[in-house]
Amino acid sequence: MGIGELLQWKPECPDASPDAFIFPDQEGGVMDTGNYRNRVLNPLAEKLAIPKLNFQILRRTMAARAHVAPWLHVHIRWDR
Repeated sequence: MGIGELLQWKPECPDASPDAFIFPDQEGGVMDTGNYRNRVLNPLAEKLAIPKLNFQILRRTMAARAHVAPWLHVHIRWDR
C-alpha cells in the first residue's frame, strides 16, 4: 500500500480528521500490537505450525524476498 492509496482511503476512515490514526483500535486510539499478536498472529502461527510469528519476523521475511521486488526497499528503508 503506497501513500496514494492511504490518502484515498483516509477519507473513508471512521474518523477522517487530520490527527486521527489511519489504523486505530476500536475506540480510535493507538492499536495495541500485543492484542493484535494475541488475536491474529498467534492463532495464525498455530494454524500454520510456525513456532513464532511477530512483526519482526514478518519484516525479515519481507526483507529476504526484497531482492526479487526492489520496490520493497522503500518500505523496509533500504533506500537510504
